[in-house]
Amino acid sequence: MRILFVIDNLGAGGAERALVDLSAELTRRGHVVSVAALCEPYTLAPDFEQEGIAVHRLGLSHRWNLVQAFLGLRRLVSATQPDVVHGHLFFGGLATALVRSRRVRRVVTFHNLAYDAYPPDTAWLRLRRRIERLAMRRGIDRHIAVSRAVAGHYGRHLDVTDPAIVPNGLVLPEPADRTPGGMAAARRRLGLPPAPPLVLCVGSFKPQKGQEVLVEAVRLAVADGTELQLAFAGDGPLRSAVEAQVRTAGLAPAATFLGLLDRDEVLAALGACDVVAIPSHSEGFPLVTMEALAMGRAVVATAVGGQPEILADGVTGLLVAPGDPLALAAALQRLLSDRPLRDRLGEAGRARIEDLCDIGVVAGRHLAIYGEDTSIIMSETD
Repeated sequence: MRILFVIDNLGAGGAERALVDLSAELTRRGHVVSVAALCEPYTLAPDFEQEGIAVHRLGLSHRWNLVQAFLGLRRLVSATQPDVVHGHLFFGGLATALVRSRRVRRVVTFHNLAYDAYPPDTAWLRLRRRIERLAMRRGIDRHIAVSRAVAGHYGRHLDVTDPAIVPNGLVLPEPADRTPGGMAAARRRLGLPPAPPLVLCVGSFKPQKGQEVLVEAVRLAVADGTELQLAFAGDGPLRSAVEAQVRTAGLAPAATFLGLLDRDEVLAALGACDVVAIPSHSEGFPLVTMEALAMGRAVVATAVGGQPEILADGVTGLLVAPGDPLALAAALQRLLSDRPLRDRLGEAGRARIEDLCDIGVVAGRHLAIYGEDTSIIMSETD
């Protein structure tokens, strides 16, 4: 099968990183995979290319230049003759809907809760929603959502009623060493002290990620006598504001900003920590939650979007309400004071991810959708 993926860009986000794993797995199975990135950045292009996957940098002058997207994809479809064109994210989905070929199956994956992240009553949002609703109805043959929460979101906003639920897939790493010696060695490689316990937050510094809630929760926990160190991995427009909040809270000596990490570095950071905190206000099906559980780490996360579909409270992680630093502080203190609980949650979380997100299972579901083998789609999704 010849498969062309279309995506907004190849920045180091969760959807983009998940697409690397899916593309590589489909290639290993003998399918011919290529990727069209509409515009910059192309950060992850080498990750695809080292797997033998062609990356076509379409270089749109602006992400809303749909005429340029249409012409570029028309040339690319003519040259590569794909059986399936599969769009990811907003502009990748719109561009895929512009493909006009009777022999091509057009698929789109919804990754997030985008319309909940915008003011709901602006004229611009209403226009954007109408454009996407029309594109999804008229130009897409099959819809996929990465979680039930995401499926419900696009059902409400776009009247998409038939999405298959297929989570992002993950090439499962080996679980991290939980021994004190192994964790101390992992921290040394990151330039972090071996003690006290480490709380790690991975994610872009954007409003929906909620790092400001975590800083306040850590301030409360430290004021209550809990010893910990805090590390952030990622970058983004709100990083300087969070750094300022850390200084104001008196946490600067115990806080480290690791910056933007590549995938191996993210896994190393996850292996070095005691607890992973995911304080988001909004999430679809976050890759970092999957990676943290795959590494066997205890996770405390907000009960938003697809998080409760991955984390069962008290079984595979701890869930708290979004925007509640008191609840988050209490959950952090509970985990940091109870190593057997951390170990038990980490082991159960790893088993959950093996069942739900192994890249082999997820690739099989995609192939079933591409070929419309309904029995496989339903049995594997259930």
